[in-house]
Amino acid sequence: MVCFSVFPVRSPGSCSTRASMPMSSVAASASTSSGTDSVVYVFALNEGSGKLEYKIGSTGRTPETRLREWRRGHQSKGFRLVYSVKVVGRNTAYVVEHEAHQQILQYATKIHRSCPDCLVVHQEEFVMELDFGLEDVRDAVDTAKRLVETRRVGCT
Repeated sequence: MVCFSVFPVRSPGSCSTRASMPMSSVAASASTSSGTDSVVYVFALNEGSGKLEYKIGSTGRTPETRLREWRRGHQSKGFRLVYSVKVVGRNTAYVVEHEAHQQILQYATKIHRSCPDCLVVHQEEFVMELDFGLEDVRDAVDTAKRLVETRRVGCT
C-alpha cells in the first residue's frame, strides 16, 4: 500500500477560509445517523498547561460518545470536543484522520511522551507551534476531508 498526500502550506497569521465557530455549535453539529457514517473529531486536551494541545481521531460512534470513553480512561488530560466533521464510511474516516495528522504537522509537533493515565504514547496527539491554534486544526481536518473526497489523496 502506497499513500500519497498533496497539501497547501500556510504561513502564520495568513487568512483562513473558516469563520470562527462557537463551541456550542461545534459540539452540536456532528453526530452519526447511520451505521455507515463516521466522524473525524478534534479534542482539546491539557488546556490549563499553557500549550495548545489537540487529539485528532475518528469513530463510527458519535463524537460525544467517544469523548466520554476518552475521559473515562484518561482523566488527567481534561479532553473537550472542539470540532468534528461527518464522513461517509469507516475506511474513509481512517484515511481522512491519517491525512489530517499529516496536514497538522505543518502547524504542530507530535507529542512523544507516555500518557500519565495508561502509559501509551498516543500517535494522534499534537502540540501547536507558536502563532497557530484551533482554526488551523479545523483547516487541517477540512483540507484532509476535501483531499480524500476529491481523491487527491489516498491509498493505492
